[in-house]
Amino acid sequence: MLAIVARGLDCKVCAPEIGEALRMEGLHEPALTQALAHLDDPELDAGEQLLLRFARETIWYEPGQLQRSARALRDRLSGPQFLEAIGVASLANGLCRMGAMVLDHP
Repeated sequence: MLAIVARGLDCKVCAPEIGEALRMEGLHEPALTQALAHLDDPELDAGEQLLLRFARETIWYEPGQLQRSARALRDRLSGPQFLEAIGVASLANGLCRMGAMVLDHP
């Protein structure tokens, strides 16, 4: 989810760090490239695809659509999973949007 948001917001600060962390966790380069090029990855299971779609939708932040997507996501996940998904999407958006502020500063 972090990588999808970083790519969608073109965050030059977060994207390299997140990509490296995913590689260290064992995500193979072709899978990472596929996911980032299309902001989705058909090789992932249905639950993971759902999370990536939700992360992608948070990038453009349209409140009505985002609320509908969050309710649909809530219906597919357990309470703790849903809370984590919302937290990760929020964190990703916050970090990547702040990344634009620090990019031009030494």
